[in-house]
Amino acid sequence: MRQKVILIGALLPDPDVWILDEPMQRLDPQAAYNLKQLMKSHVQRGKTLFSQRAKRAS
Repeated sequence: MRQKVILIGALLPDPDVWILDEPMQRLDPQAAYNLKQLMKSHVQRGKTLFSQRAKRAS
């Protein structure tokens, strides 16, 4: 829940550039899907997105 609140607070003003470090971490499947859709929409509107995810351990 805290992760969701932080994301909402950061993205609410609709900045032109998003810098997200492991944005899907600790999100439930529905929230992760919703965030992916927001990320796609952001890029389709010509805005910039930088995102990083952790490497999976082998």
